Amino acid sequence: MYFNKNNLWIVFYLVAFFWLLSFSVALSSIYKNTFREVIIEQENLTSMTANSLTDSLHKYEVILNIFGELLENCLLTDKELSQARIYSFVNSDPSILAVGFFKPDGRLLLGYPLSASLVHQPLNHIAETKSTFQYTLDSKEMVIGRTYFNDYLGELIIPVRKSVRNKQGEVIFVVSLAISLEKGFSYFIDNIEQSPSHNSYLYREVDRYLQLAPIKKINDKSIYSYQIPVAEINDAIKKLELTTDMSYDQIKASGKVITQEVKRSSQQLLSTNYYLTRYQLWLTTEISKDVIVNNLINKSLLLFFAHLFSIIVIFFLFRKVATGHKKQSDLLFFQASHDYLTNLHNRFYLDQQISNLPPNTAYHLIYFDIDNFQKINNNFNYKIGDKLLIKSSRLLESFIAADDLLIRASSDKFVIVSFSRNKQQVNELAKRILNGFNHTFNVEQYKIKISVNISIASNDSGSTELLTLEQVKRNSVLAMKVAKTHSEHLSFFEDELLASYLERNEIELQLKTALTNNEIYMVYQPLFAKNEQLIGVEALIRWNNSKLGLVSPETFIAIAESTREICSLGEFILQTSMQEIKQVIDSTNIELALSINISVCQFQQEYFFEDLEHFIDITDFNRLQLKLEVTENVLIDDIENIRNLLLKIKHQGIQISLDDFGTGYSSLSLLKNLPLDELKIDKSFVMDMLSDPDSYAMVEAIIAIAKQRDLAIVAEGVETQEIAHALENLDCDVFQGYFYAKPLPKNELIDFIKHKMTIN
Repeated sequence: MYFNKNNLWIVFYLVAFFWLLSFSVALSSIYKNTFREVIIEQENLTSMTANSLTDSLHKYEVILNIFGELLENCLLTDKELSQARIYSFVNSDPSILAVGFFKPDGRLLLGYPLSASLVHQPLNHIAETKSTFQYTLDSKEMVIGRTYFNDYLGELIIPVRKSVRNKQGEVIFVVSLAISLEKGFSYFIDNIEQSPSHNSYLYREVDRYLQLAPIKKINDKSIYSYQIPVAEINDAIKKLELTTDMSYDQIKASGKVITQEVKRSSQQLLSTNYYLTRYQLWLTTEISKDVIVNNLINKSLLLFFAHLFSIIVIFFLFRKVATGHKKQSDLLFFQASHDYLTNLHNRFYLDQQISNLPPNTAYHLIYFDIDNFQKINNNFNYKIGDKLLIKSSRLLESFIAADDLLIRASSDKFVIVSFSRNKQQVNELAKRILNGFNHTFNVEQYKIKISVNISIASNDSGSTELLTLEQVKRNSVLAMKVAKTHSEHLSFFEDELLASYLERNEIELQLKTALTNNEIYMVYQPLFAKNEQLIGVEALIRWNNSKLGLVSPETFIAIAESTREICSLGEFILQTSMQEIKQVIDSTNIELALSINISVCQFQQEYFFEDLEHFIDITDFNRLQLKLEVTENVLIDDIENIRNLLLKIKHQGIQISLDDFGTGYSSLSLLKNLPLDELKIDKSFVMDMLSDPDSYAMVEAIIAIAKQRDLAIVAEGVETQEIAHALENLDCDVFQGYFYAKPLPKNELIDFIKHKMTIN
């Protein structure tokens, strides 16, 4: 769930990222569009202004031409007529402040209005007009003079001049118009004022003076005296060439409007330039990039707030989902880490908590088990059983400390993990719990008495490394087996239990391959009648392992039964015993009965009877000489089905023997219900019958019962002649034990029989 919660927020962060990315893309698009719009607007403004300037200057050039043509013949002969015509032209155009006709040496011939300064000072002697007047003499085109403040006229003027030549090309005179900057170029000012974010100016290429200054300084007469440094001009030319990838001459000749980014006085500008080739003027329109940014901000505000609102809404939606998810996650985690019935923590929580402990943290694990709890469910019902478990869990909670963990490990098993107690304190706690459960529980209308067992194991094994939780659990389970047989119902884990457990595990492991490795073989212990006549043998299994050596049947048979390996071993015993004893009979020409022990597992197999018949057939063994030995525990769980199976076997002529008679608790009833042919007295009674009166009495009683039921009686464990005589006196039928013969392999059994026959 934690992983899923993180995934949810990862999804949100991804959504937010892509939302931000889309906003950035949109913002970039808006910026590009805004930038493009500004460039287009600025280029249009520049083009429009350039056209207006060209038209105006062309108009004045036309006027100059008219003046020259009209006055070329009469200027020198009829000054009064010329003066009248000049007056008429000046009054007809308010932008023309003055008109003057000058000799090539710069002296005034005729003009209106007359300026005393012009009369006494030629144009080629005035700083503002000197260079351009000379340029006019050299040029056949109209020449625009420098903008300057005329004291006589009282305002800034832009002079335009043109030389009038005779047929030989000699300059006769120069016509000069004083154009009012304010009136003659009002459209320039109006265009700029209508676009306040733009700033335009007109720059003279020929002498690096401003023709029309930027709007904020357009009426500042001092600005027109400022000559732009050559280095600044050259730097601007280089940038233009880099922007257009053309030479400076190509740029001027192209007639293109060129826009570039420039930096001036730490200010970023967008500059649009156009060259008026005819008049050698550069028109420049500039706008601060801050204006573009402000336009971008204004245009993107709505988009920004739309994205912001959207991401806020998405955030709250995700938070709502995350909150609900967290509640669900917490609930699922609670369900995953708690027992649904008792609300105690479960094994998952135990594993998690122990794995998160600081290193070298010691603890005791107290394993609590209710005996035969399934019987409570069967005798009452599961509802009563559940309520008893709840009462048990509440009672256990009353015993534990604040830092202890109480876990429901399974149906009727609980675990207490104690961190702050030593072995003695844990022992005292366990005894208090046992005493606490030593009473009758009232569950609805029932009074229920239960028996409990406690085992204790610690993760501190005394070595340098602490045990893992799984190892501690294993040790507590091993100790629980001891607790269930202990009078106090309490057991601490001891190292001997682990050694026994590991030995058993090793036996289990090796037993799985014992048959395939040919480690299992059969021996046969002879059975004798009263007259010491050999009448049969009992088949006994043996196991000689390459790693474990010779393993006692008492050890590995029990393990084989618990792991159900006894079923495959049983098949081996049946087939091998019948096959080998058939060979013994054929070798010795003596009839022998064969007794074979059958396990519970074999009887529970669906096709046991068919397999038995199959082994008899393939070995060609006389079924009348076959005897199957069963123990009482075979009959405990399913006596009726086992009885029917034994009857079926009995009808085939195979005898049935009840082994280890007297060690169980239902022996007498079995004699009545089962189709038995023989009883075998357990060797524990036989071996002690001469030293223990109770054992003697038991042997005597068993023989008496067998005689009464017309059953043959076999005594196993006959070790001495005294025991043999005592059994004979009690009228025992068959004797088995080391006094007569030890268990023998097939070949040794053949030799034993032949030797016995020779003696007889």
